[in-house]
Amino acid sequence: MIVIRYMQNNVYLPAPLVPVKIKLGEGIYLVKRQSVVLPNAIDHYAVIVVGKLLLHLGFSEELPLVFHLTDEGIRVDWLETSGSWQVLGGVHPTQRINAITRLKSAYNNPNYNLFSNNCEQFARFVTEGYKQSVQLQNAALFSVGVIGMILWANSEQ
Repeated sequence: MIVIRYMQNNVYLPAPLVPVKIKLGEGIYLVKRQSVVLPNAIDHYAVIVVGKLLLHLGFSEELPLVFHLTDEGIRVDWLETSGSWQVLGGVHPTQRINAITRLKSAYNNPNYNLFSNNCEQFARFVTEGYKQSVQLQNAALFSVGVIGMILWANSEQ
């Protein structure tokens, strides 16, 4: 199969397959799905931008795009070819331009770092205005609990 790619705004995008009607209206959305790296263990987070807001980023408004941070940097895919996503929330209409500004600024730091710039922190920064990783927080709490249990078990011997 030949995959046709074209460049828009200095980013290569795969050509869309068949236009698919989506249920998302114009806006910016925080989304997640199971990670392909560790399915059933962690989730992969991204941002979907729909409609005229894409014009602010130098893209056509015709088809929604998914922006996500990977270990290779910020990646942009057509929504219709990127798989299934669970929508966690949308940016309030009065905050959309601020979210677009944050997405543009995220391009200045496209380097993935598990602890300071992971996919969830990227997506939450764009949509909510702050970097937070609930998954990382939960993992840290779990680790502290396991260490506490080990220390407790060793103290009982």
